[in-house]
Amino acid sequence: MPNRIEIRLYEEQSESVSLRLMSAKALASFVNVVNALKELSVGLVDSDSVKFTIEEGSAKALVIGSEPTLNVIYSEINDAIRGQSSDKDLTSHLRIIQKELKNDNFAYNFNFVHSSNTIDLHSRIRNASKISVRRTRHTHTYELKIVRGFLNQIGGTEPNYHFENVAGENLTIDCDIAQAKQINQYLYSEINSLVISKEWSAEDRKDELSHRLVLEDEVLELIKPYLNSYYALDGLIEKLTLTHDFIDQVFTNNANKLKILRTLLIAFNSEKFHLSELKTLLVISKPLRNHFMIEEERRELSVTYNKMKNK
Repeated sequence: MPNRIEIRLYEEQSESVSLRLMSAKALASFVNVVNALKELSVGLVDSDSVKFTIEEGSAKALVIGSEPTLNVIYSEINDAIRGQSSDKDLTSHLRIIQKELKNDNFAYNFNFVHSSNTIDLHSRIRNASKISVRRTRHTHTYELKIVRGFLNQIGGTEPNYHFENVAGENLTIDCDIAQAKQINQYLYSEINSLVISKEWSAEDRKDELSHRLVLEDEVLELIKPYLNSYYALDGLIEKLTLTHDFIDQVFTNNANKLKILRTLLIAFNSEKFHLSELKTLLVISKPLRNHFMIEEERRELSVTYNKMKNK
């Protein structure tokens, strides 16, 4: 069976439901959830990247697409269930589905099926409080950035390091104690740091930088254009496709391929990123999961991914 998101109405008041014979109320309920599922899906991904089908027997509707495409839809649904979505359209459509799933007159299944695994969405949506848009006082985004400068100080009340960048600005980059000890070897040297930048929409708020790792020159020359291209794209699907293509190209003709893959596993190992960004790297790196150069980094990324998925 293909990768899919499926919703199935199989009982009304403990009696079996069939597409061939449905009451007016069962039909109205099923039409509501199918239309809501269709609208939220095409609102999240390119409509050409998914197909829809209705199956006979009980009343079942399926959204069919590639695993990366369905991962995006699932991840956004997951965020909304957790109260972490700021997408008004998505949360509105999910409330329609939630209302029907909570109606005790009907019995539904709602699952995400991929790679022979089934994730139950029905129970989580039924048990969740009313799905609504996350309210935020300040809007911000997270991006991976490369900053170059002269490292002139490490430490403080909180673990961090300081350097002067090529524009003459003094930057403070947050890190943990283990990172600070590792960075110490570069003291009074010029380095390229890969950081997570928390960028605020309010102009009076300064970007906040968190350390990921120091880049070697042979990694920098490939990671820098990749990140420039990555953040020039608007759609998540396009970004995930770029990552697939980038790794394919690197593994075709670059001797530092494992260093580059290791860099990405470390860089995206944060709950600040989208669940699908982590999942994409886990899928790409799976054939090499036991290789000594990435085994630990992939395991740590998997821990973060599962923590995010289960919230």
